[in-house]
Amino acid sequence: MIHADPYLAEPLRACEANGDIHARPLRGGIVIPSPVPGYDLAAFMLLAHLPYAVAVIVWGVALWSAVLLTILALRRLTGMPFNVLIPALILSDGYASSVYGNLAPLAVGGLSVAAWCTSRRRYALAALGMLAAMCEPHICLGALAACFFFMPLARGPIFLGACALGVLTYAATGVRQTLEYIRDVLPRHVASETANNAGQYSLTNLLHILGASDRAAILAGHLCYVAMFVIGIAVAQRLSVAYREEAFLVLIPPAFALIGGAFIHITQMAVALPAGFLLYARIAPLRPSLRAVIMLLAVPWTLCVQLSFIFPIVAICVALLARTFVPNRPLAAALVMVQLAVIFAAAVVTMRFHTTLPAPTYGEFPATAYAEDVWRLAIQTKHSPNVAFFLPLKLPTWCGLVMLAWAAMRAK
Repeated sequence: MIHADPYLAEPLRACEANGDIHARPLRGGIVIPSPVPGYDLAAFMLLAHLPYAVAVIVWGVALWSAVLLTILALRRLTGMPFNVLIPALILSDGYASSVYGNLAPLAVGGLSVAAWCTSRRRYALAALGMLAAMCEPHICLGALAACFFFMPLARGPIFLGACALGVLTYAATGVRQTLEYIRDVLPRHVASETANNAGQYSLTNLLHILGASDRAAILAGHLCYVAMFVIGIAVAQRLSVAYREEAFLVLIPPAFALIGGAFIHITQMAVALPAGFLLYARIAPLRPSLRAVIMLLAVPWTLCVQLSFIFPIVAICVALLARTFVPNRPLAAALVMVQLAVIFAAAVVTMRFHTTLPAPTYGEFPATAYAEDVWRLAIQTKHSPNVAFFLPLKLPTWCGLVMLAWAAMRAK
């Protein structure tokens, strides 16, 4: 299906129905959408020329290479030891995204490299890192805007890089499908995951769970995103001036963009960790609260079932963080036991009582329907009965984000 519209139910359904694509075949004609801009699709067009098994390996190597690059860049930027960086990122950034093949590690890696380059006044390389991070545009746009407005020497490289992304987008999807993506796909995708979704951390999803209408929940999410976008840039600019560290302009706005909003996933929460490490390294009075922030954000709590498959690794990661950040050994041991008990208990409860409604029928949707319209039905069917299990598990991550934002705002 060369040159077919990548945002419609077809050709996606036909491709995803291929037994080689998913370990468990999708039932009922469910379609997993590809709500990414054209420049992201350009990269996958290259992978599409490889046999699927090879493409999976290449993509997995790319994701874990991005995690390694993040660790190395943050080590150079913050001086944080590897026994903190590795356990903090291996679960939240690496494992959480590798389970689904998500783009997030590329965004985290791009931002981390950009921050390191910015701190050394290498603005062209910093711009490349930020543009790579734009694979998650709604998360990383704030960093690009902050650097463009408050980092004059970076404006030229950022402008040229944005032009390059425009050229890639045109080559991949053209003008018509690019407009279609902005006008039709993005609003539909936000609406598709307004329903109860275990992986959603947005204000829109929370308001929906609390009984708000979808229209009101989506509007509130968008308004919250704009507010956090502006506040994040303002806080980053103040910190960059106060501490003479332009890396704040790169890392702080994306962390604020994770708070509330209309569409935020668990896999994107690792974006906040580089900001937490930078604040920890540069502002000593904030370290007691930032230790808790890092420990909370290091675990993708709602992926309790997936984490249960690598429980020994989870235990080692949590123990390493507690050993470093909690001087009191009995208290550290108690915290480790509590965290592991929560993950294990949540996994057992979820696997025991997880319920799924009858699979929807694809026949209700024509081939010309947007994939998001089908996906919305899948989300409602798969996740609606299980919200009670996952909402409490979102609280540690939400607390970590709020504590991080509050620490950044009160830094003097």
